[in-house]
Amino acid sequence: IVLVRQYRTAIDRVTVEIPAGKLDPGEDPLDCAKRELHEETGFRAGRIRFLTSIVTSCGFCDEIIHIYLATKLEFDAPNPDDDEFVNVDLVPLHELIDAVLDGKIEDAKTVVGALACDSIAHRLGGTEL
Repeated sequence: IVLVRQYRTAIDRVTVEIPAGKLDPGEDPLDCAKRELHEETGFRAGRIRFLTSIVTSCGFCDEIIHIYLATKLEFDAPNPDDDEFVNVDLVPLHELIDAVLDGKIEDAKTVVGALACDSIAHRLGGTEL
């Protein structure tokens, strides 16, 4: 699983997350997912499929995050925004799940994405996603 480590001002620390970013006005969520994957990590997906959408905090905002599973990755070169300082890690799914269950991963979209990937892997009988 491709993860990014970056400093988050709102919580004043570095987080470990799946790649993500804000939708441009009128942008399709799938196009945004492809763009952000490449910008932040340098990878392009040979295959990408929708997993789920989550409402991050419906008590006070209307943010919806669309989560995708990108596979058959090929490395090109990262192209982060000028204000982004991102480190990329490649982690086996079982290690990511351990980190989620141990409370080391707190980012909601990453927790949901990791658990969805793990569920799919188990449904496929442990075969590669």
